[in-house]
Amino acid sequence: MELEEKIKIGFISADFYNHAVSMQISEVLRYLSEQSNFDLYAYYNNEIDDDITKELKSYFKSWK
Repeated sequence: MELEEKIKIGFISADFYNHAVSMQISEVLRYLSEQSNFDLYAYYNNEIDDDITKELKSYFKSWK
């Protein structure tokens, strides 16, 4: 049996909080996170940690 390798997608942003960028991308991230063939990785270069940040974190396999 051959294993299917997942596609790894990384997102880099300082705007993973209550910001216009997060409002635009959150549904896309949610959708991608529900697909079994993707692993999502976040690289967040900000210190703001609000309710939106907490929601977005749940969509990623890894959060740095």
